[in-house]
Amino acid sequence: MAKDAQPNLAVAHGRVVQLHGAEGEQSILQVRAPNGEIEITLEFTPAGTRVRLRASDLELEATSAIRVRCETFDVEAERGARIAAPKGAISLLANDDVDVKGERVLLNADPQPMPVSWEAFEAKCLQAPGSK
Repeated sequence: MAKDAQPNLAVAHGRVVQLHGAEGEQSILQVRAPNGEIEITLEFTPAGTRVRLRASDLELEATSAIRVRCETFDVEAERGARIAAPKGAISLLANDDVDVKGERVLLNADPQPMPVSWEAFEAKCLQAPGSK
């Protein structure tokens, strides 16, 4: 066993807790799945603690509020993202520009079906009120 390695601690459902590092150095606490993949990492460094979670699902629930304060906030969703406030408002505040990009950006509108061709799009524009 290496000088800084600690014994593994077996926990429920085949998971193993491991601690690496010595006092005064960087220490890492990890929880590994039965297949060996790392699910939770707590990395203790002089700059602060870093937390990394890896799971099939991650759910946060609070009865009052969830607050995130940070220098930058990135969310990347492979298939879609949604923000909903069924009983309240959503507020977006920026000191600089707000950049919204999308194939179609709809504001207070029911989505219109996409024309099947450029000719269909031009014909639809000609039928619109106020068109020549």
